[in-house]
Amino acid sequence: MKRFLAVLITAVLLLPLVSIGTFAAASIDVDGASSAYPGDDVTVTVTLDTDSVKNALALQFDALFDAEQITYKSNSSVLSGWKVSTKELSEGVVRFLFECDEPKESIKGKTLIKIKFKLSSSLAKGENVSVSFKNINIASMEEEQSISDVTYSVKITKKSSDATLYSLSIGDVTLSPAFASDVTSYTSTIDYRTTPLKVNCKATDSKASVKVSGGDSLKVGSNTITITVTAEDGTTKKYTVKITMKENPNPESDDSTLSKLELSTGTISPAFKPDVYNYTITVPAGTERITLSPTANDKNATANKKVIDISTEQTTVVITCTAENGSKSNYTFVIVKFNEDAVTEETDGSDVTDEETTPEEDTREDTPVTGEAPDSVTTVPESESESTDTTQDADTRPSYNEQTGINRPVPLWSLLLFSIISLILGAVISAFIFKRKF
Repeated sequence: MKRFLAVLITAVLLLPLVSIGTFAAASIDVDGASSAYPGDDVTVTVTLDTDSVKNALALQFDALFDAEQITYKSNSSVLSGWKVSTKELSEGVVRFLFECDEPKESIKGKTLIKIKFKLSSSLAKGENVSVSFKNINIASMEEEQSISDVTYSVKITKKSSDATLYSLSIGDVTLSPAFASDVTSYTSTIDYRTTPLKVNCKATDSKASVKVSGGDSLKVGSNTITITVTAEDGTTKKYTVKITMKENPNPESDDSTLSKLELSTGTISPAFKPDVYNYTITVPAGTERITLSPTANDKNATANKKVIDISTEQTTVVITCTAENGSKSNYTFVIVKFNEDAVTEETDGSDVTDEETTPEEDTREDTPVTGEAPDSVTTVPESESESTDTTQDADTRPSYNEQTGINRPVPLWSLLLFSIISLILGAVISAFIFKRKF
């Protein structure tokens, strides 16, 4: 029944209404930005301001505007419990119809809806754009009321295009020419320095932004500082200052080499030279710590002594020498422990191999077999002689020299006897042969 009544009241609201009762008691308020730029979005807030209508069920109003100046976009924040529908009656006229399922006892001071409009980008500065809210009607189960018209207006302004500087100064630098807002290029010459230049500048328009680049780090020769001013509407202007810095009258040394390196222990390879940057240091196997003491070639350069704990077989250390002007050189040292056990093992293994694989060299000289006695007689060591005698007593086998056929020194009388016997046998054999032949 209530739903039917609400629909009926809605239908009645769509018809021209005759003013009934006291209408001045009911009203709506509209609020939004008082000024805006062309192309901006503006939001109008509609607020109910009435206590005279109890148990409201429906409400409607028409929004009228110049379609060449403004366009309806959307709505949001509708009062809780209310539903809204929109209908474009004609160009520049949009009707808003509200209804709720349950009557609202009081809606005074509550935001009914927020409506968003878009301003035309062709609007000129100083124009006034308005939206009129008309045909405002509210109904409850007991009565209907018509509410007076209300208008929202906004003044069009333009974003500033001013991208000029109001002031510019750079530390103690003298600009040439003197600063002026309409001059964008400047030059200056300064003495050598290492500190950055402080740039102080201010835009003419408070809504413009300023960005500075350069000046933080200076070098000998040409340096450029750029100041970019961005106006409110996006217009930009650049100011450039070219600063020439003179040579340093007292240049800093760039020598970052070491003149020598001292070791607390161990040996270095190759021999240390300032222009050689990689070395190997060999230390004894039991070494636990080594100190490397570098000396910079230039008195204003720095190189720190290093004390290194050696816990592994190989340790890498880098010593950095820093020149007066900040340039650096790195010297790398690989510290290797000398493993004595490994060397001993290798040596022992080599001896065993040689003994097993290399045949014993016979250094004895052969005794010449001639009719004369040898110039020298090889003497058999006493220990060998004793061993031989003992063996002969125990065993009747021939001696070592007899087995191998190696000649042994013999007395001279034996050679003479052998020669005589040979001559006699030769004569007998010759006679026998001769007699038999003849």
